[in-house]
Amino acid sequence: MPGPKLAAHLPKRRIGLQILVGTFVLGLGGAALALVPSVGPFGAFFVMDHLNAGQYHALVVSAARDANLALAQDTYPDAARATRAVTGAQVDARRAKGLSALAAYVGFMSELRFGTDSQRMRAPRCCSTS
Repeated sequence: MPGPKLAAHLPKRRIGLQILVGTFVLGLGGAALALVPSVGPFGAFFVMDHLNAGQYHALVVSAARDANLALAQDTYPDAARATRAVTGAQVDARRAKGLSALAAYVGFMSELRFGTDSQRMRAPRCCSTS
């Protein structure tokens, strides 16, 4: 009768091995998702981005409104304030994709209107001796 006992033991051992291999494959697959920045490890970033989408949208709209009000003043200090406001919002919500585009837009508009910061810091040429 040793034959039937051996046959009954074999499937239990095989099921344990299948569970172990399945767990390893799921763990490896979830960890591999960390290589995709928009998905994150085990899909955590994807889930959190969808849960916070409304909050991110409200933050982008608010930052855009504040930046447009500051840029409408058409002075360099207000443009710098707009840049700081958008950068601060970006630090608070790093996963809000719209803030990156808004920061690029505000930076472009400021540079287009007032030039680069290095140009503003240069000494005037009217007093040079050369």
